[in-house]
Amino acid sequence: MQRPRPTEFRIIEETGYSFPSGHSMVSLAFYGYLIYLIYKYINNKHLKRTLIIVLSVLICIIGVSRIYLGVHYTSDVLGGFLISFAYLIIYIELVNKFVLEKNKDDKKEFEDVQVTTTVEESTKANDSNNTFMEETIIKCCYELRYIFAINEFDDISTVSVNKLAQYGLCHLYYNSLLDIPASDALEYRDASKKDIEAVLKSQFNVEGLNLEESDIYNKAEQKFEMWVPNYSQQITYDYTVTDNGDNLTINVVYYEDEIRSKVKSEATINVAKEGDLYYIKSLH
Repeated sequence: MQRPRPTEFRIIEETGYSFPSGHSMVSLAFYGYLIYLIYKYINNKHLKRTLIIVLSVLICIIGVSRIYLGVHYTSDVLGGFLISFAYLIIYIELVNKFVLEKNKDDKKEFEDVQVTTTVEESTKANDSNNTFMEETIIKCCYELRYIFAINEFDDISTVSVNKLAQYGLCHLYYNSLLDIPASDALEYRDASKKDIEAVLKSQFNVEGLNLEESDIYNKAEQKFEMWVPNYSQQITYDYTVTDNGDNLTINVVYYEDEIRSKVKSEATINVAKEGDLYYIKSLH
């Protein structure tokens, strides 16, 4: 549309036609896509909200500034925004359909055997064949303390649902995060609430948590998702197990190195039994 620019109250000089506003188009296309990425991938709710508000205000300021400088009509700015908004929707849909989905399919094909095996092993923790595996519990408690910053608890339901949701999602794919194949790459993982609840039930015998309050819950898609770092590492420890009848007590000493030259921390893990299910009751 070859509309001439405004001629009255112009503060700066611009060449070219008035409609649509190029600055408005570019600002919404660029910052709008950033807003989409922030909404989709940043887990911290307060940071997410702050960044979205700041970028939204910036887009509006750029649009209003073109009117204030006298180089565009209001309809030019609104038109630029509408064009960019349509472009954003199409671009995001194409990226999701042809790029992200392809990457997920490729990763799924590559990891199919490994993921199937680990999920099946995790599922076994929920069935009647569950057995007491002290070393798996010791590794899980190390993860609780040094990966998820859960130093101790008497009642797991008092722990942050954000931490528990992350723990449950990660352990849906791996029995121990310490034993996964070493890699520098982040792995995209997602899960339903039912999946995470099953993991937390099998490991802590806890139910009824309001997991939707977690930062990793995507309300739009009604699923939990996160990019998981590779936590693979070798740990050294000594432990003893005391059978108290209704429960077991595991006393663990974690070391800084393989030669046990320095103690990293000590832990007392109370493992309870309900039927054939062994679960972590407390950690100190």
